Amino acid sequence: MQDLGLFPPPHNEPPIVTPGKTDSSPPTDAIVLFNGRDLFQWRSVNGGEAKWQVKDGYLEVVPNTGDIATQKEFGDCQLHIEWALPLKLREKVKGVATVVFS
Repeated sequence: MQDLGLFPPPHNEPPIVTPGKTDSSPPTDAIVLFNGRDLFQWRSVNGGEAKWQVKDGYLEVVPNTGDIATQKEFGDCQLHIEWALPLKLREKVKGVATVVFS
């Protein structure tokens, strides 16, 4: 079991968050990192714009373009991920999708 003494309590009490107006809308404090249309919130880790491709509402890695990272840096956070592969790609995908915190 993990020793919880290693993690200090937060300095501030987290704010109360108002849920989205519909089941599919984000909460009021959410920062939407991918909207299905563009890479506005992303950058290349090597500098410059993210070179991955947005297609049909999903994000696709373009070979040899490197990793991407968010434009903003985050400290303590609550992360919500909705992850799905388009039906037409489910049979083709051979790689592993990951999210890296560093």
